[in-house]
Amino acid sequence: MTRKTLINGGVFITAIISACFVLTSDSYGKRLAFNGGEVFYTKATSEAEATRLGESLTELEYFDGAEKSVQLDKAAGKLIVRFCVQEGAAEDPEIQNAFRTIQSYLSTYVFEQQPVEFQLCNEYFKPVKILEARPETSVDSE
Repeated sequence: MTRKTLINGGVFITAIISACFVLTSDSYGKRLAFNGGEVFYTKATSEAEATRLGESLTELEYFDGAEKSVQLDKAAGKLIVRFCVQEGAAEDPEIQNAFRTIQSYLSTYVFEQQPVEFQLCNEYFKPVKILEARPETSVDSE
C-alpha cells in the first residue's frame, strides 16, 4: 500500500461521508482543532496521542476543511478511534475498507503497532459499526 493510496483512501472517505460535527460537550473529552475537524480525547489518552491522530488525519486529507468530529479513547489495552459518519454509511463495505486502510496505517506508523479499534458512530459518538483492532502484518511505505 502506498502513501498515495492512503491519501486517495482518505479523499474517498471524505467524498462519500460528510461526517458529523458534534455539539461541543465536556463528556466527549478535551478538544483539539485540525483543519476544520476536531479530535476529542478522553482522560484515558494523552494530548500528544490526540495531536498525532489529528495531524495524521490532516495529512491523509480526512480533515480537509469540512467539519468532522473524531474521538480518541483507550480501553482494554487498545486505542479506540470513533468517527461520526452519516446514517447508513457505516454499513457500506467500500467505506469500511477505506477506514480499514487508515486504521492499518495509524496502528503501524502513528501508534507504533498498538492495536487500534475504529468505531463508526452517530453524531453522539454512539457506535454503529465496530472495526476491531487486528494484528498488523506490514504496510508498504512506498
